[in-house]
Amino acid sequence: MCAGGDKLLQQLYCNLKSLELFQYEGSYFETTLQNIPIVVAHADEINEAEIERFRSTFSKLNLEFFNIAESALVLESRLTASLLRGFQIKLAALVAIPARRVLMMDADLLWIKDPRHIIAKCKVCGVHAHLFRDFWHFVDRRHEKSSSTSFLYSLHGIDYDLSEFESGVVFFDREHTYGSVAMLRHMVLNYEYYFSLTFGDKDLFYLALKTQKANVTISEIPKMLGCVYDEGREGRDTNVFYSQSMIQSFDGRPSHIHTTLHPIGDEGFDVPTHLCEDGKQIKFVQRKIDNKVVGTVACDMTHASILDVPNIYNHIYNCALRDKDTYLKE
Repeated sequence: MCAGGDKLLQQLYCNLKSLELFQYEGSYFETTLQNIPIVVAHADEINEAEIERFRSTFSKLNLEFFNIAESALVLESRLTASLLRGFQIKLAALVAIPARRVLMMDADLLWIKDPRHIIAKCKVCGVHAHLFRDFWHFVDRRHEKSSSTSFLYSLHGIDYDLSEFESGVVFFDREHTYGSVAMLRHMVLNYEYYFSLTFGDKDLFYLALKTQKANVTISEIPKMLGCVYDEGREGRDTNVFYSQSMIQSFDGRPSHIHTTLHPIGDEGFDVPTHLCEDGKQIKFVQRKIDNKVVGTVACDMTHASILDVPNIYNHIYNCALRDKDTYLKE
């Protein structure tokens, strides 16, 4: 996980709390994957007191901290700690961390299923990398960077008539994708050029993998959680779908919630009331938020179904709110 700064550490805390729930006894995970370290990567942003606080709180997890600013990638290049503070740190983390298999995850995730299942399934099936789709499509459902990213793909002979990607979770078997890792190293060293063509790091992993002909699998288009407010919510319109977060799936079942639009700690972070099952229905819209009209993404109400209460998403969100309050009080 990449984290640093007050907001991301708050999200990291809630993420780790959701991971603590996955405890197995006498299972495959306990015998082969139980001691997999959870590495928090940062660019000289987390001090010793914060590290000790997290290690003490999450003593049941094999928690480690990795300062990329002290890695060979930075020490032997023009990169500095301050230059890594952005999407580029995710590329740097995947390149610099000395591990054979890496499941990279954003701090603003809430887990539905044990992520070790992704590592185990990919290992058993001989999969070298796994990526997750975004709502957008390079040809059919575009945003302001779709055209330039398509151009970059075409320069490398990669077919861009496909869904875009989102990098909240990325799995790499670095031993079998060493060529792709080397390409990502080049990209992070020259991230200003690549990010001028792409929306951050998210579509560069697929480019590096396909260029090197790696065996990569891809999850289906995500679903979207959202809220439909009544008149009691000031600053919001009624009877319209306000997007909250995406539900990503692995192996045909929900895997994790990526709180991209309203992460924990954001004023718009609300317990979802509705679900858009078809991610292809998500589009650019305008919504009133705090009496201002802003651009965002959502679906029409015809594609939003109400969530029965109780439900797993309601429970996960309420746990996150509880954990956020605990973090702020400590």
